[in-house]
Amino acid sequence: MAVVLGLALMLPASTALETKILIVKEANLTIDLDSAFSISNMLVAEDDVQVILVENVEDPSAGNAAILVANIIVPEKPDPQLQSTFMEKFMIGYFELRGDKEVGNFSVNDSYGREVIVHTFSEKTQTTPGGRYDFASWYLDEWNYIFLRSSLNDTTISIIETLAIVP
Repeated sequence: MAVVLGLALMLPASTALETKILIVKEANLTIDLDSAFSISNMLVAEDDVQVILVENVEDPSAGNAAILVANIIVPEKPDPQLQSTFMEKFMIGYFELRGDKEVGNFSVNDSYGREVIVHTFSEKTQTTPGGRYDFASWYLDEWNYIFLRSSLNDTTISIIETLAIVP
């Protein structure tokens, strides 16, 4: 680091730099749920991932949801729809390799009006109420992607419809 700084200081004063760089900045994320739910946030910094847990505090046996917010940092600006579709298929393949079976799907519009496909899985080894869970994957913007695994039934739809980045 000291060598690079020293070389930079030796350059002529008229040297200019004009280039594109990616700057990651903090933003606010909102989810509009009723008071029966508790929302907590956990940062996994080394993986550029944040996990948001949604739990029903009035009825803990009703299930929960995990929302994974992943920052995909690549040299070229990706096509968010293409990237999201790839990651959705990857995760569905992972669930199926574990022995879970997709038993249905339905569409919901996210807070930006874009269609999100929600896949319902039946678990090989039951870990959720009723042995079923929903999975959805979509993008907030070209760098931030959402993975949702939820056993909260109708609240799953509310999460997708209201989750948004706000200024």
